Amino acid sequence: MSGVTSNLGNLINLGYVRTPDDEVDRIAALIAPVGPGPLRLADPCCGEGLALAQLKATIEGQHAVRAITYGTEADRERAEAAAGRVDQCLWSPYQDARWGQESTDVMLLNPPYTGGKTELQFLRDIQGILRPGGLLFYVIRQRYLRGPIAARLAGHFDVLAVYPFLPENLGLRSDRRSHPPAGEAHGRGRQGPTGDHRP
Repeated sequence: MSGVTSNLGNLINLGYVRTPDDEVDRIAALIAPVGPGPLRLADPCCGEGLALAQLKATIEGQHAVRAITYGTEADRERAEAAAGRVDQCLWSPYQDARWGQESTDVMLLNPPYTGGKTELQFLRDIQGILRPGGLLFYVIRQRYLRGPIAARLAGHFDVLAVYPFLPENLGLRSDRRSHPPAGEAHGRGRQGPTGDHRP
């Protein structure tokens, strides 16, 4: 990857919400690598790199596979922290990085929360780096998982599942009846010509 910083100002001030450790553990439990690897894990808005590093450590500890992590982060301080945790990390907006098309096995996408438009734009812009049969873990507020975002996911992924965050990660009482503010949408990319669905 290589990148420049022309779009930095547009992303730095957007909402940053770190994926909780126990939610990353739940994501890792859904990944069952096949083959010797390496398994390529990417996060185009990786923050301090904590989720990617945890995902890599868990996968390598539970499976006989090597994992490589890739990330971009628009905020300088977070990118510097991530550089010590992520195998290849750029201080750059994801738009300015050169991502290989269909090069990623697992993508963690937890975009800034801005009301749905940025979340959809991240998905449109970055889903092409996911290889056919790859896994996307898309962390967004539940109320935006409808309309154009739902249509995009349904149109580009074969298998979809929605996992709300655990109640303790919502900052809500467990008996609250309104939609939780965040959750994971998990999808598997369209089947490739070989029929290979392995992450």
